[in-house]
Amino acid sequence: MPLFISWNFDPEIVHLPMLAPRWYGLLFALAFYVGYLILRKVWLREKLDEKSLDKLSWYVILATLIGARLGHVLFYGPWWNEVDSAGNVLVEGYFDNPLSILNIREGGLASHGAAIGILIGLFLYLRSAKINKSYLWLVDRLVIVVAIGGAFVRIGNFTNSEIIGKPTDAPFGVVFLHNATSHLNDYLVDDDNSVGMVSYDLEGTSDTLVYQNQVCKKYNLHLQFRGTEDELKRFASFGMGYVFNSSNASYRHTYYNMSQPIDVEKEGDLLQTNLVVYGIPRHPAQLYEALCYLLIFLLLYSLYQRKGTNIQQGLLFGTFLSTVFTARFFIEFIKENQVDFEDNLSLNMGQNLSIPFVLIGLGLIIYSYRRKKEA
Repeated sequence: MPLFISWNFDPEIVHLPMLAPRWYGLLFALAFYVGYLILRKVWLREKLDEKSLDKLSWYVILATLIGARLGHVLFYGPWWNEVDSAGNVLVEGYFDNPLSILNIREGGLASHGAAIGILIGLFLYLRSAKINKSYLWLVDRLVIVVAIGGAFVRIGNFTNSEIIGKPTDAPFGVVFLHNATSHLNDYLVDDDNSVGMVSYDLEGTSDTLVYQNQVCKKYNLHLQFRGTEDELKRFASFGMGYVFNSSNASYRHTYYNMSQPIDVEKEGDLLQTNLVVYGIPRHPAQLYEALCYLLIFLLLYSLYQRKGTNIQQGLLFGTFLSTVFTARFFIEFIKENQVDFEDNLSLNMGQNLSIPFVLIGLGLIIYSYRRKKEA
């Protein structure tokens, strides 16, 4: 019997009214910090001025953020406003609302855009930095830490319950409960005169249900409600159906039978009922990618440690591109598409963007070994 994993993690570290810090942001910052520490060892080994590394760090941070955001805007959109027949704006497009490009908190950072941004940033850095090294030398060293940074970022995506995988029956499938319970919290009332849900408790069980050919994990939902029995029954049917049955099947994490029997008991001034919700397990695609990037980091770092400062130029960069984007290409098969237009593509946007990077990486590996032979 599959024992699926329940993931109901709060992405916010602390709850503040205006700007609540998130674990994703902390892990993103940690990626840069750990990368700096590792790159500092490289700088010291090759007897370079640490001030040049400090300058490089700022170039990389800005290039990553700008490139990742613009990559999402250009590759995934929406580019223009989506309107209904009456002219009402349903979804705002980035080009119709340029200031929305700056709103990173809404989500939307593309790793392919970050890769392009970093490559451009390094070119600009070399034009201003006092470092007598080639472009390939610099990129070779930097991709070591980019790999471990990618692992941190994907773990951050996991804390956000985003970039999810497709449904799975594997025992390590994850039910991303937070995306459902966060909506459930919106229905809580704390005023003694208000009608509505006062508290709830969601408890996982070992029971399962096959729903649309998918094995789902059973959860018992205990509600405490203030109001009449009819109000509770309407809430338990329609309110809970709205919370747990997403209209977008690709992002549905739970299934709720709106016709299930509702037995109401009275406890003091409150009513209570026990309901059943089924969680849909999905591939933890974020963790798959994080593990791949961690292994790639270990491979690149061990290559650098073994070959030292005499490692042929282009080898690390080529290995990075070919391995990272090959992993990304295949993991995309078990990930949900990020935007609707990808549903009509034979390969999604992430896969189409990965192919050129893989080919460039293989070309760089061949180039590096040919140069070694000639030398």
